[in-house]
Amino acid sequence: MTAWTCSNQIDSIENVKRKHKGHFFSPDTMRFFKSKVYEIAVLHENKWLFGTSEKGPDNVRRYTLRTIDENGTIDTITMTEFGQFKTKAQLDRYVSKLIGRKITL
Repeated sequence: MTAWTCSNQIDSIENVKRKHKGHFFSPDTMRFFKSKVYEIAVLHENKWLFGTSEKGPDNVRRYTLRTIDENGTIDTITMTEFGQFKTKAQLDRYVSKLIGRKITL
């Protein structure tokens, strides 16, 4: 895995999620929330950014930008809120603007 001190590095979410020791990425949790975790993670300001989507009781898929820090703590990025993005394209545009280069999570 890449060093935590560099920004805008890209890695697979598979490598990044090994830091997390909780249930966020467990198959049961993913199934319960009808979650998808997108393939690419970007290191930005000492946290990995990654995208997820979930389907709620209304069966509408919503997209969220999350972070995972060096301790494995996962959070919704402070500049967004859970399910803020209606499409994955909106999520990708937001991340691209945030990091200053085009990216598809």
